[in-house]
Amino acid sequence: MRIQLADVCNEDCKDVVVSTVCSLSRSIKGFPFPNAMTDDETALNIVDMVYKAFESIEGKEEYKIIGVGKLDFLKKKILEETNIIPPTFNETIPKELILKKDNSSAILVNFNDHLGIRVHSFGFLMKETCERLFKIEEHFSKQLPFLFDNKLGFIVHDMSYFGTALFQSSLISIPGIVMMRKFDMV
Repeated sequence: MRIQLADVCNEDCKDVVVSTVCSLSRSIKGFPFPNAMTDDETALNIVDMVYKAFESIEGKEEYKIIGVGKLDFLKKKILEETNIIPPTFNETIPKELILKKDNSSAILVNFNDHLGIRVHSFGFLMKETCERLFKIEEHFSKQLPFLFDNKLGFIVHDMSYFGTALFQSSLISIPGIVMMRKFDMV
C-alpha cells in the first residue's frame, strides 16, 4: 500500500523540527499476536521467518542483530527512550531487534506485532523517511504472509492502527517555534 506523501506533507516547518519517525507494524498469518503468545516455540518460528527474509535485504551488512532478552535493564531503557523499541511488550517470549549500525532503522520482531519497522531522520524529512520505511517493508512483504483483509487492510494488535498500521511523528523544538514565530503552525 503506497501513500502519496506529496499530498499530505507540508515542509514549511522544517526549521523547527528536530527529528522525524515513521513506523509500521505487520502481523504474520497463522500466528497469535505477541501479547497473546504463551510458548517460546511459536515466537522462535516467527524470529526464524523474519531472519530468513532479512538474509536477502539490500545493505544487510549495515545492520546488527540484538537479542533483546539478553540486554540489561539500562540498555533496554536507552532503546525505549530513543524510541527504537516500545516501552511495553510481552516480556516472556523471545524477541529480536535488527538495528542499523547508525541507529536510523530498526526491525523489531515479536514486540507488539510480529514485525515492526521504524525509520528515524534528523530534521523534517517525512517523505524521505517514509520512502526508506516502505523500501524495507516492500522487501519483507515479498517473503512473509502478512495478515490482511480486503475491507480492513492490515490487521495488527492495536485496532486503531488497522488499515495501514502506519505511524508518523515529528519532534518539534518549542524554542525554535518561538524564535521563528511559527505559533500558528502548532
